[in-house]
Amino acid sequence: MLNTELFPAQVLFLQTPSKVSIEEVFSVILKDLVIRRVLNLVKLKSYPTERSTKTQKYFRFIKGIAYEGYEPMKFEKSFLIPFEEAEQVQAKVLTNFALRKYNMPSGFIDERIFIPLAKDDYISSLPLLKTFGYYSIKSKTKEIIAEVEEFMTTQEQRLESLIDGDKAEFVSAMNDTGTYVFQFEKRNPELYHNIISMVKRIYRTQPLGPDNDLTNFMEAFNVNMRYFEE
Repeated sequence: MLNTELFPAQVLFLQTPSKVSIEEVFSVILKDLVIRRVLNLVKLKSYPTERSTKTQKYFRFIKGIAYEGYEPMKFEKSFLIPFEEAEQVQAKVLTNFALRKYNMPSGFIDERIFIPLAKDDYISSLPLLKTFGYYSIKSKTKEIIAEVEEFMTTQEQRLESLIDGDKAEFVSAMNDTGTYVFQFEKRNPELYHNIISMVKRIYRTQPLGPDNDLTNFMEAFNVNMRYFEE
């Protein structure tokens, strides 16, 4: 398990601060909240009406078992406030709420992620340079990024060796990898596809019992930010 005080969304930003998109940041924030069971993502059905004769499926976020008493990071707060008044919330509502005070999506990244990290001396930049994507990464941050890379390489090899292998060891590897498993979507697409298939098989058959069915990962795989591309 990766030993760092930083959250996956913060690490994602520090890895490529000039290239990371708001879609990637929001996706990691929500997936991480689901993995840690602060939120759940549930599948619901809308039944036929006079306007539509089809049964449709859709996803909504609800409070998870870790929601009550959870102390969110600054970049997480906007995603949890809507649950003070609503039982279930769609992803687009959460992201719109998070962006409501910013003229540009980059404003969220700047205020909620960059500035706190800069205050803690992980990264720095001048306003003009930041506009052009120039950041100064501090030495302690470079060490963290190197540690993350080493961790990802180790977990990549470990998970590859467990595809179609021992299910208990695969579950342990998934739990150790946590939210960082979603980095394989770009890093190693073939492995990512195989991981999803393996998780689905374990989820369906529950060979290790309901407490080890990887439900949180199944839910997180369904977090969808594609509406940002519309």
